[in-house]
Amino acid sequence: MFHSIYSNSIDLIICGDFTTDYLNNSSQKQLLNSLLATYCLHSMIQFSTRIHNNSASAIGNIFINIFKYKSFTVYQWINGMTDHDAQIIVLQNITTLKADNHFYFMRKFITSSVLEFNIQLTYESCDNVFA
Repeated sequence: MFHSIYSNSIDLIICGDFTTDYLNNSSQKQLLNSLLATYCLHSMIQFSTRIHNNSASAIGNIFINIFKYKSFTVYQWINGMTDHDAQIIVLQNITTLKADNHFYFMRKFITSSVLEFNIQLTYESCDNVFA
């Protein structure tokens, strides 16, 4: 999946619930780390993100490219509304490009579409055009 969107010119930040507990060393954690490291993405969460029935785990995570984002801070936000706590990452010294707000619409003219259009035109009456 990542290979279709990954590029050195695109900055990826992936966050969410990965159902892999980063507080424990496991083969699942090692596999996920290895996969994401091939795209220069590394785990940033080192604290529990879910507390339930006196147990804690770190299944929520944020993955960033630590070679592009050298200055950042990660915070835990305990909202008290669910058993999942939020993770906040603040990136310093980043530059953003001004968004291009132009929209372009393109239509492909292929033989089958042109034929279908011509067939649909034969069903139209042009009497009101000529009047």
